Amino acid sequence: MSVHPILLSALLADVVRHGPDRAAKDNNLGVGVLLADLPTDVSLPGQTTKLGLMRPPSGVIQAGLTLDMVCWPLRRKALPLGKTALDMGRDTGNELVIPHAGMSKKHARFVLDGDAVTVLDLGSSNGTFVGQATVASAQPHPLKDRDTVRVGDMVFTFLSTPALLAILAG
Repeated sequence: MSVHPILLSALLADVVRHGPDRAAKDNNLGVGVLLADLPTDVSLPGQTTKLGLMRPPSGVIQAGLTLDMVCWPLRRKALPLGKTALDMGRDTGNELVIPHAGMSKKHARFVLDGDAVTVLDLGSSNGTFVGQATVASAQPHPLKDRDTVRVGDMVFTFLSTPALLAILAG
């Protein structure tokens, strides 16, 4: 079972159309999201094109978010009953599948505990980093709003759901 990434533009369209409260409920964003500008050599199945919104909220540009960023919701609804973690890696058995050479088959794990999210490295070849700090293998590292998580040579930004919706609402 994998968590399907969505383009930030699709989420933004929903916020513009229905408001942030309904967007949060309808999209079931859960604890937060991982955002990334993917390298051109990464192709995700089912990825759609930008929606070409006429007037994105000013907060999107000010926050350094681009409309074609890919967004992975960190939510329990996407997980089998009782599971509280999402694994990231190249292998299709992961919940967050990213087919990139810098990513190990089983690279990192994001653990959802209430409103908190931690990340841990699964013994990857290229390591997992939060900011400049190395995440020790099998040692959970707590994530805060706007923390950057580097796996291999890809960089993700963690945003809690309230922070993301505040940015999108402009």
